[in-house]
Amino acid sequence: MKPKIGIIGAGVMGKGVAERFANYGYQVILLDNDDKVASKVISDITRSIKMKKMFDKTLNEDDIVANIKVARDYFDFKTVDFIVENIVEQEEAKKSVYKQVDEE
Repeated sequence: MKPKIGIIGAGVMGKGVAERFANYGYQVILLDNDDKVASKVISDITRSIKMKKMFDKTLNEDDIVANIKVARDYFDFKTVDFIVENIVEQEEAKKSVYKQVDEE
């Protein structure tokens, strides 16, 4: 069984990482602290896949998106095997995220 991936940060990098893992059949849990970003991440990833389908007809956005769950908090990360952090490059922000992950 493939590991379950947790991704923190749903900006450009986080969405790309989530899409790539999901494309290869991994279950992905994606979290962003900005509700506006989190609410549109699936539609952004779907749009990205549709653009890539112009060059790779084998891609199926429904199958890929089915592998991605958008989390509301760090509690959902209890079931992941490892975490990829993609937040802003600020030391205090990163420390805060790691602390929250560790507390759950």
